[in-house]
Amino acid sequence: MKLLICLYLPLLLSLLHRATSTEDRQCSNPADVEEVCKTVTASMGTDDHEYCVRTLKSDPRSKSTDLHGLATLATRLAISHAMSTESKIEGLMDLESDPKMKESYNACLDAYNDAIDELRDALDNLNSKLYLGGMSLLKSTLKGVESCEEAFKDEKSSPLIMEDKDYQRLANIAFHITASVE
Repeated sequence: MKLLICLYLPLLLSLLHRATSTEDRQCSNPADVEEVCKTVTASMGTDDHEYCVRTLKSDPRSKSTDLHGLATLATRLAISHAMSTESKIEGLMDLESDPKMKESYNACLDAYNDAIDELRDALDNLNSKLYLGGMSLLKSTLKGVESCEEAFKDEKSSPLIMEDKDYQRLANIAFHITASVE
């Protein structure tokens, strides 16, 4: 028995040291939000750099996290925004008397419900470091929420245009950060 302990103890200690040193490296090299946003917005083909920086830096964890952490943070921000928009839609539906508008709101509510479910699944994928699965789900949420704007195509303008636009920006940022982790 002592022989087994003598053989396996150094191996176990070596593995523990490797695990902690990898963890220390990640924490000691936080991602630069400015640089990440510069890269992400360039790959998005948009001028959302300031929005990206402001949004990510709104969470204090962004200062000390790595690229993986920023991807999960951006996804959490997208979930929060989608949930807020969902609540707004429910409130607008309660106030609406026009059946056609109610139908449009209902389509948006369905789109945001689906987006929230997919975002949560994407976050689970990211937490498990399944980046391709996370990217696929993030991309899917973008297509789904586009249907919200489509629901109001016969109206003068969508009452949710700002929420939809902000959601798309957030989900795109989350997608592109995740793509850069992969």
